[in-house]
Amino acid sequence: MAPTTVTSTPEPARTTPTIAWDDLPPVDTPADLVPEDYDGRFLSYTTVIDDGNGPLHCTPGIMQSDPPQCHGVPIEGWDWETVEHEEKAGVRWGDFVVIGRWDGLTFSLTEPATPIAWSQVNTVEPDPIEVPCPEPDGGWWTDASDLERVSADDYNDAIDVVNRRPELLGIDIVEPQEARPAGANFFDPDVPGWVPGILVIRLTEIRDGDEAAIRTSWGGPLCLVAEDGPTTRQLDEVAQQVTNLKDELLPTSGVLGVGVDDGEVQVGMWVASVETQTRLDEQFGPGTVRVLGLLWAIDQP
Repeated sequence: MAPTTVTSTPEPARTTPTIAWDDLPPVDTPADLVPEDYDGRFLSYTTVIDDGNGPLHCTPGIMQSDPPQCHGVPIEGWDWETVEHEEKAGVRWGDFVVIGRWDGLTFSLTEPATPIAWSQVNTVEPDPIEVPCPEPDGGWWTDASDLERVSADDYNDAIDVVNRRPELLGIDIVEPQEARPAGANFFDPDVPGWVPGILVIRLTEIRDGDEAAIRTSWGGPLCLVAEDGPTTRQLDEVAQQVTNLKDELLPTSGVLGVGVDDGEVQVGMWVASVETQTRLDEQFGPGTVRVLGLLWAIDQP
């Protein structure tokens, strides 16, 4: 059998969106809320994959197989001959800006797709995670008790102290904006990309012995703080309710996923409508559940 090879189609004439790159919405950010009676065009940054059964507008979370795979919805009006793309083993794919109409089941192009020019798309820097503890004199690294105990395993052992507690609000690891201690080697061969920092643990109530128990495993900077707010357990329960009630609460647009992040329940949807957000606010209280849209409405006044 002949070996499988990666081939490229002849490069077509390059196209650009009818909207200038500088005017496109930022990539990798949720789309704005849209009225349910909106009937204009949508824009999306997406991976398109065609395994021979037709092109799919992929949902986030591409399976990194070779060639890649995804779940998604059909795209009407697609023409692989007009866009630069990759191809292997009968599968064609690429990353594109697409503009078209959405009927809840199919994305229909209203103009040719455009390969994403990553150097030109707008991006938004994520907000830094705030550390709710005062910085020690001399900087956060002076709060480190043992720089030999800052591996990913040490982190996991430390958070096991509180991970299943009903009082838990959240856990973060925040790299200090200061030079690392001279001679410190934080490389973890078992966890590529691991970067130790300030272990921030938020609880509604801190018990006697919590800090000592965490320090038994974690030798890096620590911020253990008591705050008010919905706990991760409460948010998990709300997420389950949203999942159980989604046909009642979210009848107008496809749900891509329900999860807990950043102290709230997040519902990924193809289109995040104003009315859907209002229904969720009425059911669970403002600020508890947030809908995140994948498709940007570009014809809103």
